[in-house]
Amino acid sequence: MVQKLKYTFIFTFVIIISSVSFATNEEFTVPIYITVPEYLKITNLSDSRLDLYATIANWGDIVEDSLTFIVESNINYNLTAVFTVLESFSSFQQGLIEDSYSLFLSGSGGTPGIQSYTLTFQLDVGLLQGIIYTFINGQIGNIQITVSSI
Repeated sequence: MVQKLKYTFIFTFVIIISSVSFATNEEFTVPIYITVPEYLKITNLSDSRLDLYATIANWGDIVEDSLTFIVESNINYNLTAVFTVLESFSSFQQGLIEDSYSLFLSGSGGTPGIQSYTLTFQLDVGLLQGIIYTFINGQIGNIQITVSSI
């Protein structure tokens, strides 16, 4: 029994020694690929609404309000803003508002990264509009800002 244990020990020792002595010492680089999904995000909206004030005293003036926001992305994108007048107004009032507003966006798109934008809404208060706007209180429409991949 001792003899058998002795041979087993010697045989195991020889295998370990030969494995260590014949082992190759090579380094391998194993690449690991990471996939980040495309993303577009509007953040840091400076305000949730634009406030315009027009009275009869504003005849001939342009009243405006602006807000700023940031677009974060890892792809190229387009940026648009669209204003729609509320349907609760009469067709005359809707037409008046649609004919007298201007919507400006400081850019129309960008490249990956973080970019700041300014949206400005202007309302031309002419003679007729000055009278009409004096009697309009509350919200006149909605602005939808859209950022989309190219």
